[in-house]
Amino acid sequence: MGNKAKLLLFSHVSNTRSITGAEKLLLLFCQKLSPYFECVLVVPQEGQLTKRAKQLGLRTKIQAYSLLHEMYTPAANLDKEAERLRNSLGCQRLAEMIRDEQPDFVLTNTCVNILPAMAASSLGIPVIWNITETMVINEYTPLAISLIDKYSRWITGISESSVSVFQGTAAAEKVGILFPSWNPESVHPQQWEQIREGKRAELGLRPDHRLIGYISSFLTQEKGLEHFIDMALSLCIVDKNVHFLVIGRIIDQEFYAKCLSKVNVSEYKARFTFVVFEESVEAAYCAMDIVVVPSLMPEGFGLTALEAMTYGKPVVAYASGGLQEILEVAGSGYLLAETGNTHHLADRVRLLLSDPVLSARTAAMNLQRVNEVFGPQAFEERLRQLLIQWSLHHPDLVQLEEGVNGLRCISLKPSNVKAPEPGVEQFSNAAKSVRRKRKRRKLGLRRRHEGKSKALRAKRRRALKSGTHRRKSRVGRPVKSANKRSRGRLRSLSSTHKRKKRSKKTA
Repeated sequence: MGNKAKLLLFSHVSNTRSITGAEKLLLLFCQKLSPYFECVLVVPQEGQLTKRAKQLGLRTKIQAYSLLHEMYTPAANLDKEAERLRNSLGCQRLAEMIRDEQPDFVLTNTCVNILPAMAASSLGIPVIWNITETMVINEYTPLAISLIDKYSRWITGISESSVSVFQGTAAAEKVGILFPSWNPESVHPQQWEQIREGKRAELGLRPDHRLIGYISSFLTQEKGLEHFIDMALSLCIVDKNVHFLVIGRIIDQEFYAKCLSKVNVSEYKARFTFVVFEESVEAAYCAMDIVVVPSLMPEGFGLTALEAMTYGKPVVAYASGGLQEILEVAGSGYLLAETGNTHHLADRVRLLLSDPVLSARTAAMNLQRVNEVFGPQAFEERLRQLLIQWSLHHPDLVQLEEGVNGLRCISLKPSNVKAPEPGVEQFSNAAKSVRRKRKRRKLGLRRRHEGKSKALRAKRRRALKSGTHRRKSRVGRPVKSANKRSRGRLRSLSSTHKRKKRSKKTA
């Protein structure tokens, strides 16, 4: 049996106070790919992602690298920015780290995370590029698509929406879809009622209160927080038992203050609860009766909607990107609102509030459908089929072997260290050249300092011998020359030594 192939998975961020949907998804990929590969999760810094990875027993590695945000919103200077990054010292250091790890494959997460793909491609290592967002389509989008095509061997997307930009392009044949899922160990259906009672008691809610929730990693304009507030205030007028829970981190203080002021000036301030970060997502979802996802941007998938359905909650959302995809799959298409239309959004929520039977039936249907289509077993089977497909199309790169614990990917590289390609040598030599220059500069400064010190000491010695060295006191009066003072000090030390010697003899 051969050695298990090694896979480096690169996250674009590692937030310290919260965790995004893309980070959660990459953590799931790392966990589910571990039976097939020796997985190493690479992150730009320590954060919530590394904390959870270590709890799952996954190996992590810290390596700083830059992102190229123009890949998501392509601009005319995209090629120049990409070339600047490719020739940067950061790319050189990343290539050295990858070469030291000796992986068989590299997976980079999100379209803006281009640097790991560039560094791995320079070493001849196959790249899997996972697209988690719906890229902005404009006249420069073909530039972003060509870069992804250039630096990847395979492209995976988390929804039809996320990979729609590749249709009709040369990269289309590389594309495969791997829908998100969840870790079954994080879901405890038997405890939901108990968890719900505890969380609602903590929030000060009565049994007849209906809690409508909004969850996002960051409270931004694109995620529709203001639309949620406007919808909530309109519902407060017609329903006295409705309450609202907003969970998310503040990154735009001005926008957050604008949203908060709408609540504060109203007479319904007591019905709103704002939480920066919720450690137990399960407790938050269990406490809610309805979850609203009013995202104004085309979502790559809508992981918040999937999580809410996983915990058996009805979801109302704008029909933007992957959100429409997931609600239609779950049979909740009638709860989609026109993007940007808060009145339509409020009508969809009001429909559920007015009909508890419909709300309960929708929640049960959501739970059943997402388990069938996106559940852990469906995800694992889809992942297995994707790997088999890669091995059939690229037997020179992917070789699968049935082992004691199931299928696994075998490393095809030689046991000895691979000779670096010319591009890698260039990266390595450039980095070494920079270090040599820094060392020479430090050495030169030290030698010049030592030279000045030696010359100064020699000058002082000559002045002492000639007796011409004089210096002024602080008040400006001349003092004795240094050589006379030194002789006087030697005489005093000598007499002291003689006295001590005599005292010892008498003792």
